[in-house]
Amino acid sequence: MKPIPTFLLLAGCCVVAASGQAPATGIAPTPENIERARKRLADAWSSLDERPLSPPTFLRQGELKAFSVPLDLDKPGIPLAASGDLYDPPSYESENGELKVTLTVAKTKNHIGDDPVYLRSYNGYLVGPTLRARPGDTLRITLSNGLEPQLSFSGTTNTLNAYNTINLHTHGLQVSPTGVSDNVLLEVGPGATQEYVIRIPEDHDAGTFWYHTHRHGSTAAQVGSGMSGTIIIRGKMDEIPALKSARERVMVLQQIPYVYKHPGGVLPGTEPVDLPRGVIEEQYMDVNFSPRSWDAMKRHVTINGLKLPVIRMKPGTLERWRLVDSALREEIVLSLRRIDEKGGSAPATLDFHEIAVDGLCLGKVTKKENISLWPGYRSDVLIQAPKEPGTRYLLRDERSNIAEENRRAIAIIDIEGDPAASLATLPADAELKPFERAPLAAPAEGTLPRFARYGIRGIAAGQPRFTISDSEPLTDAQADEATFISFNHEKVTKPATLGMTEDWVLSSENQGISISHPFHIHVNPFQILSATKADGTHDERYGLLPMWRDTLIIHTGTTLKIRTKYEKHPGLFVQHCHILDHEDQGMMKLVEIREKEVATADATLPAVEPYPAPPWKLRDLAGNERQSTEYTGRKVVLNFIEGYACLRCSEQLSELVKMNDALLAAGLQVIVVTPDRLEKLQASVKESDFPFPILANPDLSVFRAYGCAMGTPLHGTYLIDADGTVNRQTVSAKPFMGLKSLVEDGKELSAR
Repeated sequence: MKPIPTFLLLAGCCVVAASGQAPATGIAPTPENIERARKRLADAWSSLDERPLSPPTFLRQGELKAFSVPLDLDKPGIPLAASGDLYDPPSYESENGELKVTLTVAKTKNHIGDDPVYLRSYNGYLVGPTLRARPGDTLRITLSNGLEPQLSFSGTTNTLNAYNTINLHTHGLQVSPTGVSDNVLLEVGPGATQEYVIRIPEDHDAGTFWYHTHRHGSTAAQVGSGMSGTIIIRGKMDEIPALKSARERVMVLQQIPYVYKHPGGVLPGTEPVDLPRGVIEEQYMDVNFSPRSWDAMKRHVTINGLKLPVIRMKPGTLERWRLVDSALREEIVLSLRRIDEKGGSAPATLDFHEIAVDGLCLGKVTKKENISLWPGYRSDVLIQAPKEPGTRYLLRDERSNIAEENRRAIAIIDIEGDPAASLATLPADAELKPFERAPLAAPAEGTLPRFARYGIRGIAAGQPRFTISDSEPLTDAQADEATFISFNHEKVTKPATLGMTEDWVLSSENQGISISHPFHIHVNPFQILSATKADGTHDERYGLLPMWRDTLIIHTGTTLKIRTKYEKHPGLFVQHCHILDHEDQGMMKLVEIREKEVATADATLPAVEPYPAPPWKLRDLAGNERQSTEYTGRKVVLNFIEGYACLRCSEQLSELVKMNDALLAAGLQVIVVTPDRLEKLQASVKESDFPFPILANPDLSVFRAYGCAMGTPLHGTYLIDADGTVNRQTVSAKPFMGLKSLVEDGKELSAR
């Protein structure tokens, strides 16, 4: 790990250890106040008019104009000296094929500009440490939740809730979504620790990726607090001479919507608060996450937690900026404009030379006057400093609906020092071309496209719903409306199998408002094939196609066609809107990639990277407490069902009863876990006699520990060896029916 910069205390991102809750005056976090805030949030959506929330902002080449009057950086509102120089976040690098890091989550006292804040953070900073690895390496990440216990969040699926429950997602990495890899179904409660083991394939792209928390219901609050960091996978592309010699900067762009001194009424129904430190808490969710709240609160885009930092470049040099947009809602449109008055021949604007998006090499250098970033986007750009020392540029946000000029300022670039002998050269397109992904062949004949139609519905009725429809548009409006549903664990995007190539059709279809949604899918990137406007013409905002990405804005009125291939990594993962409060409130859907159909008798239980089985303590049908330690030294099949009344689960239970003797002969003890309340379970099974324990887990704590729930329970089967290690597992919307294969698995464990 690199040493922590000593100037952080001067940089406006200082860390002060926090022990206990910071004193605050404002709204108490009671269930009643949280519910009121939830109601005000719904009302804020319902009161929207027809004006676009995020008008498309596409600046064509040549549209940037120089300032008619030089910007006065000494005016109030431009905190030139508040943050100091941009710093690199603390960095961890793999050694001997492994990267080991601990991410400790706690509320920490920091500053954003002059504002004191008290926010959830990784290791005490407003940005997470940078993780550096190579293809073939293994990330071993210890996630420690140091947050306080909180109110129960049962029955609150598709709401903003449980801000102190966390997990981890490696955005853009093409890795396994199961077990203790990139599994967003895992939940890590207050006081708990989770060990993640994430193996990066040998053929993984070299590029810029990132990690952030991804627990459904609390993602926006936590990422909005700064709980994100950069992952850099280095490879042969980084050995290109121009890239190898360029100075590299990690730049995580953030929109942190903290509530601090708030007069109330800025947004409809909001109450005044006067807090000693800025916070993001459930009782303020209407202020943090209402539509248009980012601009109404007048907060500033930060870089690595800093408000208007200074970037010092040497004249004539080349720098590589790894830009990560971890913002919550608004587009960020970057430009570099000269603001000094010293004359000289330095250009009025600096170009961005883009070489990769979303960690995927473009195969060429693309010159742009501006870079458009939506939440979840990444862009690798090269910046050539002019040879003239003493010039100054401003990194600005050109988004069209920012009213205050000072809020456009993101960073100051000072060109200073001795000029280089000659202007640094850019890499040649021919050097980058070998690292561009090859285009995908068309899907097999007869493969129907998938649809992902994102939309906020029900606004006019006063009941906003954040939805995705996977149906092809229907002519019957009423039937079509019924296809738009919020996140539901039983509504899985139709399963696919390994090796398939599929086309997807994406659209944004809202009721009563015009809003764009960033589409993101885990595990597999995709190739954009076309972007077609309603009049049948190409939407120029998407540039030249095809192009590879893992996150893509869906503009209202534009239909997108993308192509992806499921080459490896079966399991259950998600697609969702990367405006994260939209995702938390239901704009998400499960995706399942299978080795073969799990609901057939010939299915086999997929192997996973072995990991320690989480301990448990539950009550059985007799009301006796049972715990995992009773089975130390024994092999176990731990089977999770959706409920005793579930017909599919009943079929699986019947097969387990039939197979029990064979499973015992193979040394396997079956244990079934159900979300039913014990009293209900006892009444339901009083006429039945099961040869294995059935345990009640109505609060889903064990389901969550095993990554077998996302708000509501899923079906899961886990094979645990005598050492207490999970070797095989499946989590699905359907119960696992390949029970005969478990007998052979048990024999294999015994032989091993």
